[in-house]
Amino acid sequence: MGWARLTNRSALTYLTGRFRSYDFTDDDPLSLACFFVRRSARGEGVMTALIEGAKREGVRRGQPIEAYPIDTAMPSATKNRFPGVLSAFLASGFSEVGRLSDDRAVVRSH
Repeated sequence: MGWARLTNRSALTYLTGRFRSYDFTDDDPLSLACFFVRRSARGEGVMTALIEGAKREGVRRGQPIEAYPIDTAMPSATKNRFPGVLSAFLASGFSEVGRLSDDRAVVRSH
């Protein structure tokens, strides 16, 4: 039905390179960088389940989870939803800690 990429931020050189102007923290959190949910499973809670699974893995490893979802409320928001959507992360207890761009948030688990 779906999958998510969970890896340390240090493995995401494309992300830190593309958003060089963002002041990433010095730690190396687990990053929940992208999702794929099969079209037939969209709207069924798959992304939320993947987010919750990532949170459990973060607790198991003793690492925070960081993600870079799309803020769909922004008029300039891309239609690309592979990074996830901000509302799903906020509903799962993440806090917004910054912005990579107007429509792209940085969120962290507690």
